Amino acid sequence: MDSSKKLKIGVVFTSLQMVGIAKSLSVITNYLSERNDTEITAFTIYKFPHFFKLNNNITLIEPEFEHAKTNKLYYYIKIFWFLRRNFKRKDFDVILTFHEYCNFQVLLASLGLNMPVIISDRASPIRKISFPSNYFRKYLYPFASGMIAQTKVAKEIFGKEFKKLKNIEVIGNAIESPIHTITSERENIILWVGRYEGLKGLNLLIEAFVACENMDDWKLVLVGDGDGYNQISTLIGQLDYKHRIIQVGKQKDVNQWYSKSEIFAFPSFSEGFPNALCEAMSMGLAAVSFDCVAGPSEIIEDQVNGLLMPVGDVKRLTESIMILAHNKSKREQIQVNAKKIIHQFNREKIGNQYFDFLEKSRRIK
Repeated sequence: MDSSKKLKIGVVFTSLQMVGIAKSLSVITNYLSERNDTEITAFTIYKFPHFFKLNNNITLIEPEFEHAKTNKLYYYIKIFWFLRRNFKRKDFDVILTFHEYCNFQVLLASLGLNMPVIISDRASPIRKISFPSNYFRKYLYPFASGMIAQTKVAKEIFGKEFKKLKNIEVIGNAIESPIHTITSERENIILWVGRYEGLKGLNLLIEAFVACENMDDWKLVLVGDGDGYNQISTLIGQLDYKHRIIQVGKQKDVNQWYSKSEIFAFPSFSEGFPNALCEAMSMGLAAVSFDCVAGPSEIIEDQVNGLLMPVGDVKRLTESIMILAHNKSKREQIQVNAKKIIHQFNREKIGNQYFDFLEKSRRIK
């Protein structure tokens, strides 16, 4: 294809570290780069070690300067000029940016350049955003050409919060097809995957698991890391449950745990879009989840492809885990239905929705 007719897309990451936002955006960016009608340049606003990889045909531009932890304002100014200089040089048809703390910087750097910017907030739509992002979002988001909301409830909330931003599209996150063969002999494992932080509700999951009856042959496996890792380790030790609650830390290949577990537990209080929940279901796990804002209720049909319960209801969480553990036929039926989620959020379908929205929003020359 004539390169002049390709859609020139600038994609701005916070970083390529092991976080859900970087994973979601890298999947979409790589898919877009595999089309023959796009030309992709990616940026990071923090120069941190890479966990996720971008395709070789994607040009990656990162700051030459280090993150200034002690002087955020000075760093924002440097990033402003870094982005604006490269935006001018690349002359994009459209720019895509993820993250509440990144969107306003991209919008500010692109002012007056006649380049449409598509933004996407990735945290829960009801989560409070700290200064200075909350201040700049209020005044800069109306300058965006469009916004991608991960869920219907997010679109509704953002539509009320940013009344001048009319072009809001609901597009969920892409699930990559499982690369592991799902073993026919799963183990009696209840799996949790995420960051160790209060909003993930891990302490409540442990409380629920300890309260389960007649489940001595089941284990709870925790995959991930974060600031609360040691606190949870201490809790497990105090309960004397180290033999049945296993912390395996951060795993590059989480699919190996999805493939051999039976149940996936998702006790979050707040989510933007639960990637781990979708991944687990696509690998055939029976999920139990708090019905937090936002995401689970748009992914799980209660009693059909998973079990939903009110946020923070430890008793219901305990009961739901026991129902799935003790009733094999119910668990297996839910597992069969759960795998169908891949049809709703597969990489090609979601990637094409992104392309169509970016193409529709491209600059008119």
